[in-house]
Amino acid sequence: MIIKENMKTSKSNRSIFQFVMVFLSLSLIYSIMVSWMQNNINKIQKQDIINSEQIAVDVDKTIINNAFDRLASDLIYIYNTLEIEDGFESNYTKLKEQWVAFADSKKQYDQIRLIDFNGDEKIRINYSDEGSYVVSEEELQNKKDRPYFQDAIKLDANSVYIYQKQI
Repeated sequence: MIIKENMKTSKSNRSIFQFVMVFLSLSLIYSIMVSWMQNNINKIQKQDIINSEQIAVDVDKTIINNAFDRLASDLIYIYNTLEIEDGFESNYTKLKEQWVAFADSKKQYDQIRLIDFNGDEKIRINYSDEGSYVVSEEELQNKKDRPYFQDAIKLDANSVYIYQKQI
């Protein structure tokens, strides 16, 4: 009887052991599968984020390039309005009118200036909510000590200088 009971206990222990082993094995397999799937999901999500960020960077790059293209186009227009003729430098009447009309139509430039090689403003158009206007000759200033003038005067012909004011 004792042997029978020991055999029952032994069978019972073996059954419990087998159950635990099967349970642990299946749990391990399940955990590995879940980890592998989560890892793949994380990789896919990371790639999706990278792709959407790349799209955002490309859009921003396009916007910035378009803005620079518009600025360059405006600068070329302003440059092309400079028709140096005999006596033209003394009054600049036509040029002032063109630049006021340009500033009024664009509504984005606070000032448009013509500065000579000595740093003297020859023309300055100021923009305001009431409309653009020509600054009087008495109010024109010398800009030779300004960093943007010092850097721009060193450029070769047909070069563009972009000055970023530090805030």
